[in-house]
Amino acid sequence: MPRLFIGIKPPNVVRKRLQSHMKTSGMHAHSLRVSPPEKWHITIHFIGNVTPRAAEKIRETFTRAKLPVLNHPSRIKLGGKNTFQTFGNDVLFVDVNGVHENLSTLNSWAKELVPVTQTHSAYRPHLTLARNPKGISLQQLVHEHGKKSFEEEFPIREIILFDSRSMRGKTTYHRLAARRIIPHNAT
Repeated sequence: MPRLFIGIKPPNVVRKRLQSHMKTSGMHAHSLRVSPPEKWHITIHFIGNVTPRAAEKIRETFTRAKLPVLNHPSRIKLGGKNTFQTFGNDVLFVDVNGVHENLSTLNSWAKELVPVTQTHSAYRPHLTLARNPKGISLQQLVHEHGKKSFEEEFPIREIILFDSRSMRGKTTYHRLAARRIIPHNAT
């Protein structure tokens, strides 16, 4: 069964810098389940499990819908590391700093486009780096290694409709569709 979400992928150069930091910070030495850099993304809207027929309808709607107008500049600025708990796992993530207006606009657009019945906490843009199902608390790990801010900034170039599939304990993301973001001042 397809499990869908809409997100933004950071450019390769940003993912490489984050990966390098994870290695040099000593955080990789712990029993973390570090997400592969090719899976790193900022979720705009989590849709959840849908039937294959519904997934196709969502893909068609996503590709045809008029995109919202974003304020200039349409950029994302990554901040420091932080943690939260979900489904019994500690999650290590990088915060998105600064004004989230464009991400909130995209989140509202996506929620209107594909309403879901599940309730989620308020939208908080972030990039998940790792999970820690057991062992040392990630809060303790972040405290020991610091909340270093990445200060990486990149433009929002496209939003992607992903299908997250799990098979034999491994999750892969498949691009179902992508939409190019055109800044409001472009002609």
